[in-house]
Amino acid sequence: VTDANGCTTSTSATVAGSLAGPVHSINTGLNYCTIQAAISAVSTVNGHTITVDAGTYNEDVTVNKQLTILGAGIGSSIVSGPIGGGGSTFALTSSNVVIDGFTITRAGNNTTDWNNAGLNCYSKSGHLCRSKIL
Repeated sequence: VTDANGCTTSTSATVAGSLAGPVHSINTGLNYCTIQAAISAVSTVNGHTITVDAGTYNEDVTVNKQLTILGAGIGSSIVSGPIGGGGSTFALTSSNVVIDGFTITRAGNNTTDWNNAGLNCYSKSGHLCRSKIL
């Protein structure tokens, strides 16, 4: 099943007439299925705020704009980068980025990697990452 936002599922689901995905641009009012889709959208520009509903998001995220990205809370919004992904779950390539309210981890993490912040949130300078990094 694919809804109006391009979200797909392979299980049984009832698709309502809603155009809401779990990721929201506060400034544009648009909704997305992934965090990366919200960031990459042409309508998302420096200074915007993106909110993310509770849930698990299996994706690597590159933040190349000056954004505030707010999860529903540590333990509620979980971003888990895939094994063999780009190298870090959140890669911040812009300054003045705020990431708050997430648990950030990587599939296959182990006790050796838990303290390797580069695998979970890599960045340049001028950002704030206030999330639990596992």
